[in-house]
Amino acid sequence: MVAEPDDGYWAAELGWETRVESEDFALFLSARHGGPRPVAGRLRTSRSSGWVPYFAVDSVEQTCVRVSELDGRVLVEPLVVPTGLVASVVGPHGGECVVLERPAGWGGTWSAG
Repeated sequence: MVAEPDDGYWAAELGWETRVESEDFALFLSARHGGPRPVAGRLRTSRSSGWVPYFAVDSVEQTCVRVSELDGRVLVEPLVVPTGLVASVVGPHGGECVVLERPAGWGGTWSAG
């Protein structure tokens, strides 16, 4: 995780637009592959604040099971947030990420279908 975010800096640096949903939640949009679509998000919670990578998955529940099978841990059980169903996981060596289930309209060609 990266320290306290500077949304304006990253939006300018990466050529993204920022859509602030609330004080604690922002989406970052890119028009690189057509119309603007979300490519990143920032969620501030009581547990953390800053940038955490999100990965699109077909099933958050199955991903959490697989993480546990591979000696990782589920830090935050699946829950619904403004972007959809997510869970926070950490690998056996400490790498943390969030998994997001089938995020319609996100990214490049992955979400076009």
